[in-house]
Amino acid sequence: MSGHTVIRWCVVTEDRIGMVRDIVGAIACLNGDVEAMEVVAKVLYIRFRVPHEAIHPVRERVLGVSGVQSVMDVEKLPFEADEARLVLRVMNQEDAQSDLSFANLVYQSKGMEQVVQMAKAAAHSPLPVLICGESGTGKELIARAVHNASGRRGRRFVPVNCAAIPDALMESEMFGYVDGAFSGAAKGGRPGLFEVADGGTLFLDEVGELNPTVQAKLLRALNDGEIRRVGATTAVHVDVRIIAATNRDIHQLVKTGQFREDLFYRLHVIPLFIPPLRERREDILPLARHFLEKMSRKLDRTLSLTAAAEQRLLTYDFPGNVRELQNLMERASYLVTDEPMDVPHLWLQPPSETKLQVVNHTGTLKEQVRQFEQRVIEQAVRECGSLRAAAKRLGVTHTTLSNKQKRFKPDGNRPRSG
Repeated sequence: MSGHTVIRWCVVTEDRIGMVRDIVGAIACLNGDVEAMEVVAKVLYIRFRVPHEAIHPVRERVLGVSGVQSVMDVEKLPFEADEARLVLRVMNQEDAQSDLSFANLVYQSKGMEQVVQMAKAAAHSPLPVLICGESGTGKELIARAVHNASGRRGRRFVPVNCAAIPDALMESEMFGYVDGAFSGAAKGGRPGLFEVADGGTLFLDEVGELNPTVQAKLLRALNDGEIRRVGATTAVHVDVRIIAATNRDIHQLVKTGQFREDLFYRLHVIPLFIPPLRERREDILPLARHFLEKMSRKLDRTLSLTAAAEQRLLTYDFPGNVRELQNLMERASYLVTDEPMDVPHLWLQPPSETKLQVVNHTGTLKEQVRQFEQRVIEQAVRECGSLRAAAKRLGVTHTTLSNKQKRFKPDGNRPRSG
């Protein structure tokens, strides 16, 4: 986009969700094009393009939004290296894993062998796929492999994290909007992710987090092959293959009315369940060695595990699954020097401490309750994979859980308002 500048801001606000649309509208009013954003507590990180001459007016307009406390330039968004977690404009984005295939998947267990065989069969059909499994088990990798083995491999694979997009923006992000659909809408409107994925695959991660309105429109799109932009009077035909994933008990969501039963059966045509890593321990060491090989190339060093370290990995439950194992190997790679990686480098708790416990706490009753609450929240977020999903499990609002997390942090780690 000639004559435009890419801006990255950290906007500190009073109200986390309620102001997102006002801020986006303020940017759009001056021909700014929002590309990505990430909301953390009362801080909104946003990346957008804007005409050079509009940079100062946009800042003034955003600062004029009621409740905005400050606007600061940042070099990059917190999760910019993993843009699958952001509210994306995915046109013109290169797919970093466009060549991922089933041959790239690392496993030895019978459980994963069965998953891969069924996924290969699914790749040759146009039917929707629903991938279930705990957070960190590799659901997106399977989805990408299915796409790349299908007849759609030459078209886009568009991932969207349904839990990362605020409810207020979800419908317009998924289905797009027309000119004048709402205050601050970009001139000429904007296509949604369905239109971006036309001819390819739309991967709906954490599909259980979709709100009822979007569930209804998604069902209509699956049934009719058409979507309607927000504010439009006519429908647009799209040819999109849906692969959905969830780390929640989708059957329970249907029973409690949180997820439409008719949509569940529409998505559940080809079900895949990825077992947690603790139930396929044969995969732990092959995966650990695979991650070490990647780190060896990255650091230009030879990395290896001692026999004791391998045995310790085999006895650990990995509540964060494959993602936790990968993070563990990457962290340990920076802790070792020339020696093989040993047990102390792994920083793992003894087996008896891997489950949530309230032992050896000291202090007043109030302090001990606070310690327990912190551990409960940390475990729920780790196991659910997102703050929103953890809040639903614990029966509190997203804002309540976010505020509690902020209180657990040292004062020096809290975002400054100046």
